[in-house]
Amino acid sequence: RMDDIVLFKPLTIKDMSLIVDKILTQLNIRLMEQRISIEVSDEAKAWLGKEAYEPQFGARPLKRFVQRQIETPLARKMIRENLPEGTSIHIDLSDDGLTFKDIKPEML
Repeated sequence: RMDDIVLFKPLTIKDMSLIVDKILTQLNIRLMEQRISIEVSDEAKAWLGKEAYEPQFGARPLKRFVQRQIETPLARKMIRENLPEGTSIHIDLSDDGLTFKDIKPEML
């Protein structure tokens, strides 16, 4: 049974940028348990928002895209390399996609 019709305004690219920031902040909060952090360049953030932009579907595709492009590769990297506490990972955009560069605690 439908009682009401609710119209939604489609998200803009600017909206997507704010949502990318929120998703990445939430990821950093989860990573605090392992004492690991990520820093994502502005270019990489803009790319994430642009590539996942589907105004008719809202932010759901963006969240899944961030999971595929950042969370899954990051989890594999953490397992494969057994990253020490205090590691910061810089994520940037290159011609091949996203790059992950470790900044180990002794390098800080």
